[in-house]
Amino acid sequence: MGRSSVLLNVKRRDLSIYVTTSRYEGTIYLEDRKTAGRSRTVGLGGVVSKALAELAANKLPDEPVFGYGYHYVGKRWREVRMKAGLPDLRMKDLRHVFAGLGLDAEGVSLVALKSGMGHAKLSTTMRYADRDVGFDSGHARKIEEAVFGKAATG
Repeated sequence: MGRSSVLLNVKRRDLSIYVTTSRYEGTIYLEDRKTAGRSRTVGLGGVVSKALAELAANKLPDEPVFGYGYHYVGKRWREVRMKAGLPDLRMKDLRHVFAGLGLDAEGVSLVALKSGMGHAKLSTTMRYADRDVGFDSGHARKIEEAVFGKAATG
């Protein structure tokens, strides 16, 4: 069944969605029954918050937001993959995409990404990221500027 069961078990009470200045924002509480102590609250972007708000609009607090079984989701996922011309794309591959995009996004630290993905170890997040986040001259320059000031580093 995998991690998709965590999402399928999300209830209306697990969502906290609000509108600020015409923009949706929110969080979702993910209860992980597979791994003790791994339940967490994750921030949501505006598009996802709005979609979840619409899905949950007429639900009672203890009602599942999605209301679909695992097999239905799997069937729909196959249809979407085929339509997109990506027959071999697995749901778990989306975690790799998420990690890669997270590392490319300005201001998203590896530690924040680790937390958002629900990993206990940074090494697990790095495996999903599929790349070496090495220390390069740009990193060295930023540290020098922080220590010595921008003028000193020329």
